[in-house]
Amino acid sequence: MHCGPLRLFLLAAFAWISLNSVSLVPSAQALDIPRWWYYGQTAADLTQLFNQNNARATVIRVQDPKVPTFDVSMVQNTDNFASAWWWWWGVDANSIGPLLKNPNKRLISIDPYETPQGLRFVIVTVPNDGPQDRAWWWYVGVDEDTVRRHLATNNARLIDARPYVENGKKLYAVIMIANTGADHKNSEWWVGATPDFIATRFPAGLRVARFNPDPSGDWDAILVQPGSESWWWWYGFNGNQVLQHIVDDNSRLIDISPYLVNGAWEFASVEIGDNSPPQGGFEI
Repeated sequence: MHCGPLRLFLLAAFAWISLNSVSLVPSAQALDIPRWWYYGQTAADLTQLFNQNNARATVIRVQDPKVPTFDVSMVQNTDNFASAWWWWWGVDANSIGPLLKNPNKRLISIDPYETPQGLRFVIVTVPNDGPQDRAWWWYVGVDEDTVRRHLATNNARLIDARPYVENGKKLYAVIMIANTGADHKNSEWWVGATPDFIATRFPAGLRVARFNPDPSGDWDAILVQPGSESWWWWYGFNGNQVLQHIVDDNSRLIDISPYLVNGAWEFASVEIGDNSPPQGGFEI
């Protein structure tokens, strides 16, 4: 895929990967919409980075639940991407509903993680009113069949579907929006699929929107009908390689998933061209 000339400069952030090591992780900023990605950050780190960059998160994932540390894709909170927004971490399932009220909010990112106190979530929200108003639903503690029933009943498509294992059973935390009007897109959700199989769906007019390891093996992917945007998907790369893809492709991350391979962190990532407008439901 072809992108125009890229002008960028690099910023640097320290990402604490363990108690005994520090990794220097650059993040990129380009002329389309300034955007950054950081990994291995504490909640305090993220708060500082949001303020420093005048930025908001579009997706946050848990990297190490023991600390916890987080991975984030953020965009400068200006122009077409300007929005009120909120994020929380360490919240249980019963706490999410009240956080979505006063003012009315909608989830755009959710990630579950285990703690000694039980299952917790990190969430990102935006207002669900005015031009951002959408019919939408969220569920936690549901299995694959239940997710698919909700999709059919609600005439919806998935925005996020994060698997976790509880009492030996694979469950999901999901966000979905009504697949109607301007938000209508052909969409598919594949669970436990190989990358080769996922790629067979691209000729059917689909691209990857979310991509993450499945606890049972292989990969889960949310696919959507693309517009005119360029896009890329990757797995098996370290943090600096993810950055290099963003630089080379003049792109921004719309999904990131950390996972361990032989004790080292690798990432699955999904990018779209940074000249693409905000992705409804996913980014705004």
